[in-house]
Amino acid sequence: MTMKTTALFTAATALLLTACANLTPEERQARMKAQGEVYEADWEKDVQDPLCRQTEPSMAIKTFPNLYFPQFDASGGITNPAEIRRLRADIATKKINRFIVLSYGWMHRADEAQLEYLDNLNEYLKAESKDGNWKPTPDYLNHLAVLCVVWDSVARLDTPLRDLLPADQTVRTVMDPVNKVVTVATLWAKGAQADRIGSNGLRAVLKLAQEEAGGAANIFVVAHSFGCRIASAAVQPHMLRPSLKGVRGMLLVEPALAANGLDLPQDPDFPLVVTQSIYDHANSALFPIAGLPLNLSSNRLYSTFGKDVASEAHWENPVAAPLVDLYYSAGSVYAGPYMWPFSYLDGQLHQLKRPDRYVASTLAQLPLVQIPIEEFERAQAKKQQQKAGEPDRPVTGSIEKGKGAFDFGPLYESAARSPMHGYNSVFSSPAKIAGDVHYVKYGDRGDPWSYHGITFMDCSDILSKSGVFGADYNKNRFLHYTLGWLDPIGAHTTIMEPQIFDMIHAMIHRDPKQGNPTPHPGTSHQSLSRKDSGA
Repeated sequence: MTMKTTALFTAATALLLTACANLTPEERQARMKAQGEVYEADWEKDVQDPLCRQTEPSMAIKTFPNLYFPQFDASGGITNPAEIRRLRADIATKKINRFIVLSYGWMHRADEAQLEYLDNLNEYLKAESKDGNWKPTPDYLNHLAVLCVVWDSVARLDTPLRDLLPADQTVRTVMDPVNKVVTVATLWAKGAQADRIGSNGLRAVLKLAQEEAGGAANIFVVAHSFGCRIASAAVQPHMLRPSLKGVRGMLLVEPALAANGLDLPQDPDFPLVVTQSIYDHANSALFPIAGLPLNLSSNRLYSTFGKDVASEAHWENPVAAPLVDLYYSAGSVYAGPYMWPFSYLDGQLHQLKRPDRYVASTLAQLPLVQIPIEEFERAQAKKQQQKAGEPDRPVTGSIEKGKGAFDFGPLYESAARSPMHGYNSVFSSPAKIAGDVHYVKYGDRGDPWSYHGITFMDCSDILSKSGVFGADYNKNRFLHYTLGWLDPIGAHTTIMEPQIFDMIHAMIHRDPKQGNPTPHPGTSHQSLSRKDSGA
C-alpha cells in the first residue's frame, strides 16, 4: 500500500469515525429541539455538565436554576466531586433550603442519565403547566435544588470492546440490546450496588446539604424500582447511624424492595407513600423468584453492614476489603434458600388472616382460572361503586387480597405487589417496628401526605400500561388474560402518568413551616378508609 493510499484510507477512516461519534450528540440535540426551547447565552456558564455541548436547553434547565447530577460508582463513592462543590457553593450563596431527590431504577446508563432526567422533568413541567397548579416565583426556584442520582444500573459489556475497537458508536449500537438481556442476571449485584449508593454516597451528600443549609433543609424524595433501594438506604437508620434528618416526604413508585423492616424505612416521622399495582409483573413474579437463590433483603444487610462498622482505612485496605465483601456476599447467598421456609410460613400466616379470600387469591394467580375470579370481583366492585355514588373509574382486582398460597413471605415479596409484611411479623427489624401503616386505593379521598408513617397505595387503576405491548391492561382485559402471562415487565416501567405527577406535586408543595405531619388518627395496621381520611 502506497503512502498516498495509506493517507487516503486514514482520512476516510477518520471521517467515518467522526461521523459515528457524532450520532449520539445529534440524536440528543434532536430531542432537545423537539422541546422547542430557546438557547440562552449564559446557560453554559450556569450548567456545568456534558449537556453544555448542546445548543438548546430544555424546559427543565430553564425552570430549575439549581440542577445537580451526583454520580456514584459501584461502591457508592462520588465520581464527580466538582458537582458536589458546586452544590455546596450554591447552598451558601443562594440560601437553598428545599431539596428534591430523584432516583431512577434498573436498566439505565450513567452517560444517558442527564438527558433522561431532563426528559422526565419536562414531562412533569408540562403536566403542571397544563393543570395550572404551579406558578413558582423566581425566589422560590432560587431556593430549590433538584438532585438527580446517576449510576450505571445496566450491564456494560460494551465497555471493554469500546476500549479495544475504534468504532465506538457501532459497538454501542450492537451491544445495547445485549447489555439489557445480560442485565437480568445482574439483579443481585445491582441491588447490592443500589444499597451501597444509598447507604454511603447519597446519604453523605444529603447530610452535607443539611449541614450547609444550617440544619434547615427540607428533603423530598421520588424514586422508582431499584432507585427506591437507594432512597430508603439513604434515609433510614443503619446499625450505628440514626435516621437522616430533614426528610419531609418520600414517594416510592413500584419499588424493588421487600415489604419488611430491613428494606423499607422504619418508623418514619414523615409521609412515605408506596405505590402498588397488580399489573407490575416484574415485582409480582420476577422479584420474589429471583430472591430464592440470591436474597435481596439479606443482601441489603450484608452489603451495607461492612461499611457502617468499619473505618475508612479498613475498608480501603486492599487485602481486608475483598475478604469482608466476600463474607457478606456469601452470607446473602446462604440466606436465600435457607430463610425461604420461614419467610413462606410467615407469609402464609399473614394470608390466612383472611380465610374468606385465601382460596380465591390462590386461584387468581393461575392462567384461565384467573378469568372468572377477577371478572366476578370486578362486577362486585362496580356495583359497590355505583351504590356509593362514586365517579366512574376503572375497576381492578385488589392488591389487598394478596397471592394466597403463592405468597413467599416478607423476605421475598415486593412492597409494590404484596400487602404489608414484616411490620407485625417475626421478620420485623429488631430495632423498631413501624408505628403507622395504612392502606388506600388511588382515588380515595384524604391526603396521604397529611400523616407520617407508611401508606401503601393500590394504583392498579392508573399503573396498568404494559411496557412490552404498550396496551392498557385495564382497557384490554383479553390481552391481560392471554399474552399478559408472557409479559415479564408489565406496568413496572410505564410510570409517567399525570396522577403520579399529581402525587409528586402534593408532596413537594407542602409548606415546610408546617414541619412533619402528625401521626394518623386511625389505628395502626388498618386500612385508611374514607371515613378515616376525613371524607
